[in-house]
Amino acid sequence: MKFYVKALTNYFNIKERATQQEFWMFILFNLIFTIIAQFLDYFLYVAISYNFRIPFFGFGYLTFVYLMWVIIPGFTISVRRLHDINKSGTHLLLALIPIVGGLILLVFYCTASYPIDNKWGTKKD
Repeated sequence: MKFYVKALTNYFNIKERATQQEFWMFILFNLIFTIIAQFLDYFLYVAISYNFRIPFFGFGYLTFVYLMWVIIPGFTISVRRLHDINKSGTHLLLALIPIVGGLILLVFYCTASYPIDNKWGTKKD
């Protein structure tokens, strides 16, 4: 949980490095909280009425607000993770390439940390 809070407190910080554990813990807790928000949206949907429509691209209000709240920390921790493997944050633009770009980024995210200090900071243990 401390990695999730750390990612949220470094909201606009892209000048450091993020370890694999820090990145994947953020992803895990983000997934858990998104699922909880979706369940709450569903139960609010059922409790209010059956005429209630899901307003935002298939998400309920809570899920939409939560996802908008964590979109910037998600980008910044992704950039910091790329910095940790000695790649520029502009490699995040690979996500715009359908299928292949996402797979390349997944490989980057799973790559071990760069073993020495680089221009984005010192190696974290």
